[in-house]
Amino acid sequence: MKVLIPTDLTGNSDATIAMAFDITAHLCESITFLHLMNLPQYFMQLTDAERKIQHPEVNFDFEEATHKLKALVEESAEKGIEANFFIGSVKDKEDIANLANDKFYNLIIMSSLFVDGNKNRPSGYWMREVIRHTSVPVLAIKNVVKNKIQNVALLSDFNNEYLTNKDWINDFVIKMNAKLHLCCINTPSMFFDYRTMKSRMDNFKRAFEFDTTEVIYNDYQFDTGVKHLSEDLNLDMIIMNTHGRKGMDHFGRGGITEQIVERLDTPILCLPLLDVSQTINV
Repeated sequence: MKVLIPTDLTGNSDATIAMAFDITAHLCESITFLHLMNLPQYFMQLTDAERKIQHPEVNFDFEEATHKLKALVEESAEKGIEANFFIGSVKDKEDIANLANDKFYNLIIMSSLFVDGNKNRPSGYWMREVIRHTSVPVLAIKNVVKNKIQNVALLSDFNNEYLTNKDWINDFVIKMNAKLHLCCINTPSMFFDYRTMKSRMDNFKRAFEFDTTEVIYNDYQFDTGVKHLSEDLNLDMIIMNTHGRKGMDHFGRGGITEQIVERLDTPILCLPLLDVSQTINV
């Protein structure tokens, strides 16, 4: 597995990197730390001397970022993890999502509070963009989290179309040695009767190589239901299937998933919905 970790090199990234180290120790072949800066045009093509003369303030920030990224690479090596880093411009056509898609990364781990060198972009801008446009699974992390991922919930309506992600979930849970709960949240506006949901969950249970528990949770609102579910089960992570820019149903990207990422402190793993002809590997 190749993991991409966008980092703003601030306190926002501390929880992200802590969890990333635990995940990569179980799953990873290599990780790439990505830092975005508001760089002048052609800055990366200039020599060190030219950067210092033509753009002294930007060069100072660039060198400081390089120093911090090298420290992260060294910390990774101490943990036995192969790592490298890349500094990109926020003006580049290749944003985080395109970079992940083009370079064949298997997972993006980033803070939902991620910011870049463009002060006009609010915190969370890139998280929304990545969730909407990447075909790579995205793990969104907000605050301080546990270093170990042991208690995971798959939050879904368990429609058969989501079974396309069963192999990814299966491998992830096994390699992390975690416990998986199959969870559905009933609300007045989106309600499933017990027999229907139990049948769907049983179908999913047969797709996994481990035992699961099933929870049908009732609440007035979906987002508060997720919050209460996370608290009651003491979850370390929530997995949600997402629909990309076609997100028109209950779990569509650009809608419910983004709201949950923004409002909940629990890490959210967003899995893109695949066609049956596609696959994503752990």
